[in-house]
Amino acid sequence: MKKLLKVTAYSLFSIIALLLVIALSLQTHWAKNLIRDKVQAYIQRKTNATFAMGQVDFSFPKWIEIDGLFMLDNANDTLLLGKHLKVDIDMFALIQSKYVINKLVMDQFYVNLYNEETDSIYNYQFILDAFTSKKTVVKEQDTTQVLNIKIKEIDITHTHFIQKDAYLGNFMEVNVQKFHLNVDGINFKDWHIDINDFRVEGLDFRYVITKIQKIADGKSPNPLFTINKTLIQNSHIYFENKPDYLLTDNYIQYLYILGLNNTSQLNTYTTSSIVLNNSAFIFQHKTENEVVKVVADTLTAIANNNTTLGIVIKDIALQNNSLIYDNISQPKKQAGLDYYHLDIKALKLVASNTKFDNGNIKTNIKSFGFKDKSGFAIDTLSGVVNVDSSNVNIKDFYVETPYSKIAATAVIYPQSFKKGNKEKLPLPDNEITLTQTLISQKDLELLADSLARTYKKQLNVLGDLSIDAHAKGNVHTIHISSFVVNSLRNKDLSIDVTGGVANPTDTKKLSYNLNVKDISASKQLIALFIPKNTEPLNLPNRLNLNGLIKGDLQNVNTDITLNSDFGNADIKADLKNFQTPKKMVFDVALKSNNLEIDNWIGDEKKIGLVRGEMDVLGNLAIDAHVKGTLNKIYIPTFVANSLKNKDLSIDLTGEVSNPTDTKKLAYNLNVKDISASKQLITL
Repeated sequence: MKKLLKVTAYSLFSIIALLLVIALSLQTHWAKNLIRDKVQAYIQRKTNATFAMGQVDFSFPKWIEIDGLFMLDNANDTLLLGKHLKVDIDMFALIQSKYVINKLVMDQFYVNLYNEETDSIYNYQFILDAFTSKKTVVKEQDTTQVLNIKIKEIDITHTHFIQKDAYLGNFMEVNVQKFHLNVDGINFKDWHIDINDFRVEGLDFRYVITKIQKIADGKSPNPLFTINKTLIQNSHIYFENKPDYLLTDNYIQYLYILGLNNTSQLNTYTTSSIVLNNSAFIFQHKTENEVVKVVADTLTAIANNNTTLGIVIKDIALQNNSLIYDNISQPKKQAGLDYYHLDIKALKLVASNTKFDNGNIKTNIKSFGFKDKSGFAIDTLSGVVNVDSSNVNIKDFYVETPYSKIAATAVIYPQSFKKGNKEKLPLPDNEITLTQTLISQKDLELLADSLARTYKKQLNVLGDLSIDAHAKGNVHTIHISSFVVNSLRNKDLSIDVTGGVANPTDTKKLSYNLNVKDISASKQLIALFIPKNTEPLNLPNRLNLNGLIKGDLQNVNTDITLNSDFGNADIKADLKNFQTPKKMVFDVALKSNNLEIDNWIGDEKKIGLVRGEMDVLGNLAIDAHVKGTLNKIYIPTFVANSLKNKDLSIDLTGEVSNPTDTKKLAYNLNVKDISASKQLITL
């Protein structure tokens, strides 16, 4: 028995000693080179291709390190070239069917994958064929087993990757200086990827599509992912789809994203923080379609696969970025801000609690600004913006450009713009308030260049405008509780109006009822609105108007008082079809106690009067009522009295036909009284 135990002990000791010798032998350069040569020869024999390995080092069973890898494809082009590869695998986890890569290091690698335009097979297919069994046994997939991979650390440096798919028309090239990835786990059953840390520096990524892409059969999995930390620095990302005329060229100097995930909902991407600095983006496309569309009166962004996207960002900080947007299907404007061709510099944004979901937008903008190539710029913009399917709510909104300032609050209900209301329920009222707002001529020329060109002379007189306003209403009616506008250049215009507008979005039904507290305009401004072919007329330095004005785009009714340097007048007028002179019907009553007729008349010879007659007449008191059309005018009342020495008195009624045609002009007057002084008659 003792002898048996002794033999057993010697045997166990010998086996252990042998294993130790083998293990120690494997650590020698001789053994490592031997293994390398065997592996190299095996791969060459299996693939029938040129394959070489440099120095091999390993620590069994944990890690393996290779300095130098080289492989040619069947066309003797370089398929793989690498300087350094190290793989650290947890072998004990592998025994338990767990895949744990403690560390993967790749340095100075070159990978070249391609196929031919007439063949979809890639140049690496021979490797797959060499290590694939020719007898394939189809087994039913066991969905109960979940493949979990945990990659603790991947470091890739100075690596160049090329994939050229000439068959489908895709080209991808990646150059990366530093790449670091830490993955907590990958669940292939549920396609859940959990990344702890992703960092890349010196990335140059290019992807070009040259052919119309075929729609793949089946449905690709939509992964759920979490990336705790993302850092991209000094990187270039280029994408071009030539058949669709789509191009984006982006340089990212610094991008940091914290807590990016879509685990709560597949198409909703949530992050706690985004920081983007000193980066440049170019987006070019050719499309007549809008990038957004209105669905059920709600502004909604639609993805290519018709899925509605959601974005939730707790904090955004953008600083000194640039953006070029170019829709090449639209012509370029010669002047002003071109919304289809933007070139924005110094783009900055600080915002919190931003959410875009199913067309609803909510954000608290603390600071926003940019400069466009047109010259338009926003120095600062702030406010709380909330847009959902029920309303647009803007609070504490403030915009400042180099020339303008806007302070506003607004509540806008999309439902209030719906004309059809089968339930006949009352529509909600929109409400807009402008406070101490300054609109500059320069910004008007940049933002509304077409309007600015049409009224260039008027804007040159007006200059900048200050506006204070408050309005409330919907598609049926708008109530204007205040609307105050003042021209800041020489005070050429002043407006103070309240009132209401009905059917503001329907030109056929639009009407207004305004209480004009004051409309004051300078001679220089009024002259620009008088048609060139009008008989010469002297204008007072300023006209002031107040009273009531109501009507629509064809008819107007006024009860106003006109004040000027040339006298005052009360005017009651009813004009119908005034935009069509041939069809116009008017009824006008004018009363004035001090009208300086001599100052109003610009060219005395036109009416057969001379300065002496004007001096005798002096100011006139007029009480007149005329009505009719431009073809026939009825005069129920016309009473005029000279206020200077009573040199003229007129009281008549009657009618005048064709007053605008000297060849056909005719009149029929009932002269109740015409009285003139000796001084006037002798003239």
